[in-house]
Amino acid sequence: MTTSVTASATELQQVEPITCEWKVCDRFYEHRASTFTKRQLRPHETTWNARIGEVAQYAYNRERLENERDALIFIARNTTIPVPRFVDWSVDGDGVASLTMEKQDGRMMDCLMRDLEDDVKLTDEEKLTLQRNVDSFLTSTVLPQLAKLRSKTMGQLGGVLFSHPTISGEPARFAKAAPSFQATTEGYHYCHGDLAQHNVMIKPDSLEVLCLIDWEYSGFFPPDFEVPFWRCQRVKGVWQDDEGIPVDFESRTAMLKAPDEVPNEEPPASHPPASPLGGSIELPASHQPASTLEDSILWARAQGSHALVSLAN
Repeated sequence: MTTSVTASATELQQVEPITCEWKVCDRFYEHRASTFTKRQLRPHETTWNARIGEVAQYAYNRERLENERDALIFIARNTTIPVPRFVDWSVDGDGVASLTMEKQDGRMMDCLMRDLEDDVKLTDEEKLTLQRNVDSFLTSTVLPQLAKLRSKTMGQLGGVLFSHPTISGEPARFAKAAPSFQATTEGYHYCHGDLAQHNVMIKPDSLEVLCLIDWEYSGFFPPDFEVPFWRCQRVKGVWQDDEGIPVDFESRTAMLKAPDEVPNEEPPASHPPASPLGGSIELPASHQPASTLEDSILWARAQGSHALVSLAN
């Protein structure tokens, strides 16, 4: 069980030193004793791409971070799926957004499978046990609960539509977020969008799932949209399932442009504001942001999104 974080992110930053920090192509990360923060890069931190002769730019950078913030709240309030607890969201004077969550004391599944952890080395038998544990947990606990979260609107909680570039077939630097699409039925299920081994945190002592991380690409999509990446591996640049069969991305790309969908339109004026962050969540009676940061985010999203969410029985 993880330790609850009760202080604000600002207070924690004042008392807890950074224990680890690193940068990737489009994010800056930092670990403290009890929190993990991911943020957008500042201008001087961006990466120059020598191949294309310009600064590398990655699609929907801010939207992805906002979407993960929303997802952490949404999943925690409407399922029993273990996710890092949302702690704080901030935007500084330069417009750089930061998302802080509770730190998870586990190991990434892929690091255990590939022997990348110096202090934890699994035998072949233990790796098989780990694979079985993860597969069982995801198929019997996670996916059924996500399938009960449904919407008439395909896309992210904030009212835009994007997917992982591996699925959409669009290079990360060229893909753009599009307006969400609305169908006539609540046929879209919530998906994680990137259920790969590196997004499954494991308890190294029991080899059980600790939590699922990195919900940046999550959203409402057709039922068969989720790719079982945790069972797949990349061989010579091609994603293959556990039987060596290439993953079918083309059919999933086609799902993003289903012919029976039309651009999302304003809901009838008689509709009350619908919160995309959970069928059981109620807006403040005054229709003003509530006192907590989480409720303020829920309120803001409900005002700006047309997603109509229901919890299936």
